[in-house]
Amino acid sequence: MSLGNAFNKEEHDQTIIDCFLQMWRYSADLMFIMAVEDGDEFSLYDNNPASKAVMGLEKGAEIHRLNLRVQFGDEMAEQVYATYRQVLQGGKPVSIEQAGMRGDGSQIYFDTLFVPIFDSLGKPIFVCGVSRDITKIKEAETVALQANEKLLEYSTALETINQELDRKVQERTKELENAKRIVEESLEAKSSFVETVTNFV
Repeated sequence: MSLGNAFNKEEHDQTIIDCFLQMWRYSADLMFIMAVEDGDEFSLYDNNPASKAVMGLEKGAEIHRLNLRVQFGDEMAEQVYATYRQVLQGGKPVSIEQAGMRGDGSQIYFDTLFVPIFDSLGKPIFVCGVSRDITKIKEAETVALQANEKLLEYSTALETINQELDRKVQERTKELENAKRIVEESLEAKSSFVETVTNFV
C-alpha cells in the first residue's frame, strides 16, 4: 500500500523544522537556547514567547546573544550558569527540577530538559532547554505535606488523650475495687459481730 510520494530527506527534514518552529511559537512550555561564550560565560541566543513572558521580556522582543548578567545581575546569572556548566560536564541530556523567579518577582518551579550541543570537534556551543512549569504541582505537594503534618499532630494529640483517659479509667477502676473491698470487709465484720452477739445471747 502506497502512502504517497517517495521519501525526500530534504523535504522530510524541513517539515520537522517547520513543525518545531510552530511549537516554539505556540508552546506553553518554556524553550530556550543558551550560547556558550568565551571565558566560561553564556548568553541567551533566543527563547520562545512563553519563556520571554516568564522572564519579563516582551513576547515579540528580538533576542540574540542577550547578556544575562547585564539583564538580570550577576547573582541570578551565576545561578543559571552553574546549571549549564553541570549539563556540559555531563555531556548528555538531563532533566533537572529547579526553583526560579518570574519577571514579576513571584516564585516558579520548573522541570527542565537540558540538551548540550557540541560541534564536530566536541567543543560545546549551545545548551538547549525546554521547561515545564510545575509550580501548581509543587504547591499541591506543599499543601499535602502540611496536611500530613497536621494529621500527625492530631494523631499524637489523640494518642495523648487516649493514654490520659486510659490512666483515669485505671485509677477509677482501682478506686472502685478499693471501695468494694472496704464494703465487703465492713459487711464481713458486721456479719461476724452479729454472729458473736447472737452466740453470746
